[in-house]
Amino acid sequence: MDETKLGVSFHRTFAMSRDMVRQCLECAARYGNVDDHVLRSHTSLGTVLAVAARRYAYGTGLLDASGDLTVVGRLVFEHDPMLLQNQTLWLLHYHLCAPHRTGPAFWNHLVRTALVPGSVVTTQAIASEIGAFVLREGGEPLVERTQRSTATVFLGTYAKDDGLGRLGWLVATKGQRYEVRDPAPVPSSVFAYAICDFWDGTLGGLKTVNLDDLVGYGSLSGLFAMNDDTALAVLREMQQSGMIEIHRIARPYQVVRLWTSAEYVLERIYGS
Repeated sequence: MDETKLGVSFHRTFAMSRDMVRQCLECAARYGNVDDHVLRSHTSLGTVLAVAARRYAYGTGLLDASGDLTVVGRLVFEHDPMLLQNQTLWLLHYHLCAPHRTGPAFWNHLVRTALVPGSVVTTQAIASEIGAFVLREGGEPLVERTQRSTATVFLGTYAKDDGLGRLGWLVATKGQRYEVRDPAPVPSSVFAYAICDFWDGTLGGLKTVNLDDLVGYGSLSGLFAMNDDTALAVLREMQQSGMIEIHRIARPYQVVRLWTSAEYVLERIYGS
């Protein structure tokens, strides 16, 4: 697998399940260099499901392109190998939708535009949006079946309990309709890690950035459906711990980075 973003049809029609990702995680921890053959030989995953599972493990930041555990993957395997804790579920979500990470490009777009608490979405509307997004990005037109299967996969990942449903963000109702609700609170340690990772990945070597890059509509906090007060509270915690400085004397407000390693922040997610 190339070190690039996943394509639209990466899922092979399967929504993400914690069990498929868990089996990839365990297999990589034991054997390393996990490929589809290793997964078929040492897990209960079938031929097509093994392909989808490895891609999800890659997109959620647990495996690298060679099939080895990433830093995130090793941490999760050590502290939450069954993928049950909210910290873990939010980490998986973040890596799927972070713009600089390896999740499919449409995932970030749908999280920002469709997973808006208080709204209602349908499979057809999401399918149409995926097709339109691909065209806007210069891709080839998708056949209707691909649009619909991809929409079903995206919605199922957040609505089903064996996926990310425990976050409570998306609830299936009747007629392929879904209610978007306020999700479970994002642990402050996860958002702090996301800030550091997002900064390193999208803002380059900048020492100072606008607060609006991190908090507010269209910013990083939008990927977690966080309100501004909650996001700012995490930034204040980071300032108190010496990770950042916040300057709010005059607009545009500024944030100055003081941390040196995003991995150190990552380790704090499980209290290390």
